[in-house]
Amino acid sequence: KNYAETLFKRLYWQGYRGRFAGINWPTLLHLDDYNQSEYIAFRSAAGAAAFLTELRSRFPDHSINVAAHSMGNIVMMETLKLHLAAGRQDIDNYVLMEAAVPAQCYDAAVPWHSPFLAAELIYTTPNTYQLYPGSIQNALRGEMSNFYNERDFALGSWVVNQTLLKPSYGYGFINGNPVLIRQVGQYETLSDLREVMAFVARPRTLAVGAQVGVGGVIAGDIIDLRAVYGFEDTIADHSGQFTRNIQQVTTLYRQLGLSLGVIELEIP
Repeated sequence: KNYAETLFKRLYWQGYRGRFAGINWPTLLHLDDYNQSEYIAFRSAAGAAAFLTELRSRFPDHSINVAAHSMGNIVMMETLKLHLAAGRQDIDNYVLMEAAVPAQCYDAAVPWHSPFLAAELIYTTPNTYQLYPGSIQNALRGEMSNFYNERDFALGSWVVNQTLLKPSYGYGFINGNPVLIRQVGQYETLSDLREVMAFVARPRTLAVGAQVGVGGVIAGDIIDLRAVYGFEDTIADHSGQFTRNIQQVTTLYRQLGLSLGVIELEIP
């Protein structure tokens, strides 16, 4: 809630005078629970999708824009996938901030990460993330923009998790199928791709929030948080737009407002 209030306040001082809503979901607290939290994020998208559709029905002539941070981009990726399947365009512009989503979900041309490929030689997992959401840019009226930091601390920890904790305990990949292992010799084949990605499938690329040169469905602004705003590899800078003093991020919020399409170039 504090981060949401900070985001609203700082956009306000850049000239934004619209309404604001924050979306949260019941994520877990520890890195050991990361894969479970990702699965919860995937499943929470149904509520987010319904909320944004309801907003569009209430405000048909308004601009509705979304900024998502870190794992919040899992929620938004699945939300846009649901909107695409329903033939809806309820959102105008969408900004990814330090997104904890494999870059290959959005761009098939992103180079694969060699440590992931080395881990695949030891234990093969399905390449389920590859272009998973489809052409979700068609579920937007505007564009997707990416604010990334290739030295992001949390997304470095994300790499460790994806390397060592895929598959998660109790899950596996047997005879070409992702499975939940009940006990020795007994397992259940998984049919939910969201569960497969969260617990079994190892990505082949870095996260989009730490990857240079992601294109594909991301056709809006590409903002290097390190080069332009001095974000580094500290824990705090994974959320630097919320934790840094306002004097350090004033121009960042101007860019965020422009990328979202919610402020004018010049302050009124």
